[in-house]
Amino acid sequence: MRVLGVHQDAAVCTALRQALEPVGCQVLTACSAVEALEQLDHSIPEVLFVQPRCCGDEAGRLISTLHQRCPHSALIALVDKNQEELAVEALRQGAGNYLLLPLRPPMLLAMIERVRERIANRERQARVIDHIVRKRTEIRFPSDLSLVPAVVEYIIVRVAESAPDCETNGLQLGLEETLRNAIEHGNLEIGFDEKAHALADGTLLTLIDERRQQEPYRSRQVRVEFSIEDGTFHCEIEDEGRGFDFRKLWDPLTDRGLERLNGRGIFLTRTFFDEVIYKDRGNRVELVKHLNSEIM
Repeated sequence: MRVLGVHQDAAVCTALRQALEPVGCQVLTACSAVEALEQLDHSIPEVLFVQPRCCGDEAGRLISTLHQRCPHSALIALVDKNQEELAVEALRQGAGNYLLLPLRPPMLLAMIERVRERIANRERQARVIDHIVRKRTEIRFPSDLSLVPAVVEYIIVRVAESAPDCETNGLQLGLEETLRNAIEHGNLEIGFDEKAHALADGTLLTLIDERRQQEPYRSRQVRVEFSIEDGTFHCEIEDEGRGFDFRKLWDPLTDRGLERLNGRGIFLTRTFFDEVIYKDRGNRVELVKHLNSEIM
């Protein structure tokens, strides 16, 4: 996997290289947007880490150029811990995710694995067609996390066909986070604290595999129904779990919430969509995005 890190501080670029090269990444670095754009002339990275505002006016051109040359590349903002508000700003400007500095290798590697999984599963998109129930379009699929990137990619392609000028990185991340929550917290009923402990112990994948073999979890499915009408994207995602009290959602901007990889899904989804409406017992959510909106 090719990675480009753009940051004024050489120590941050060194930390990226030391953490990612041992796991098979080819890491290039740049200290400015001009230098990064020169790198793009020779090679397109699958992942771009960039420090918001460090590149001045060139930062926007860097992001725009990356999207034009390789729209499937992942853009991740690097934000200082004392400037957490920049994380939200970066997401709205086009970043697909964020990491707080100083870099923590477990968080960085978890982020890279998500991107690697998304890339590897694009070729599985054809499998999604087998799960289409009716043209609206409705998709039902088992609680298999490996199918999530393919389901999202299928939806994003349909969005791009209807609104070719729409920036889809935010939609992609919001959908992916919501579907992962539907599987992990919904159908498999893995609690927030339970997932946090499993992440810390490195046993989350084992926990998910074990839960998928047990009843009543093993037979549960996720239902996704979406449509694009009059420039608006509607998507309803429903799991078969017991639900949760959505009236007591935690605020990620407090209690060090932005530092957590676990639990940020609802926050990211609300950032990227115009409306996020939970229904029934919390196991059904409606997402609405006006495709001509400038915020993405």
